[in-house]
Amino acid sequence: MKKVLLGHVGVDSGQLIIMDPCYINSQWKGYNDNIIGVKLWGEAHHEIYNLLLLKYPKLHFTYQNHIIKAAVKNENLANEILSYAYMQSLSLGKKIVFDKETDSTYEKICNVTSDNKKQGGPIAYSKGHEGFAVAFRSGVGDGLYPVFATMEEIPGWGESITKVEVQFVNKAK
Repeated sequence: MKKVLLGHVGVDSGQLIIMDPCYINSQWKGYNDNIIGVKLWGEAHHEIYNLLLLKYPKLHFTYQNHIIKAAVKNENLANEILSYAYMQSLSLGKKIVFDKETDSTYEKICNVTSDNKKQGGPIAYSKGHEGFAVAFRSGVGDGLYPVFATMEEIPGWGESITKVEVQFVNKAK
């Protein structure tokens, strides 16, 4: 058994995925494929949340981990909400960050990795069954991390990769 360096992986979003690349074209959903809501966060999040509840009483807003979300499938309404939140943040003199939420694969990855307990989990195929990918946080954030393979002799196959690991923290340093 031996451990070899396969290469390095760059991380700029604080997360990684493991998946079979043959599914990228058929399963990966891009950012603008389907708007499912809006999300807002920033220093004005609490005030904006209360203002949105007053302005749009028929909408269901959630407020978790300092992020406001609303299920909105109409792009015009999504734009109206984001514009209203932005104008209110300006009048408050506080910063708010906002975006449309889509059913994109990247959004699903972000939702899975934002779980503070698990810090990762499965990403389902578009039909709903597990196995498309596994997403996880990159431990200590962004950077360039080494990827190692454990190689072992497998009867009938020869030397093969039996394990892959990404080293986010080098405890030996």
